[in-house]
Amino acid sequence: MLKWEYLQINVELARNKLVVSADGEAVVDMQGSGVEKELAHYLNSLGAEGWELVNADKNEYGFRNYFFKRPVGDSSQ
Repeated sequence: MLKWEYLQINVELARNKLVVSADGEAVVDMQGSGVEKELAHYLNSLGAEGWELVNADKNEYGFRNYFFKRPVGDSSQ
């Protein structure tokens, strides 16, 4: 039986400031132009590591939440 591991990404993107947290740890924290491009680069890097986006939403504070899964022991790590 295939087993999965899961990852939750929380994104705060406002006024040229980007903060991305993965499982409670800040992994991207930047300001200035190009923050949207940096977010796209980070999300694409997750795809390259075998993570598949399964859901995305926005909470009441305007933060974006992304939920990913990948098979446990994925060889693309």
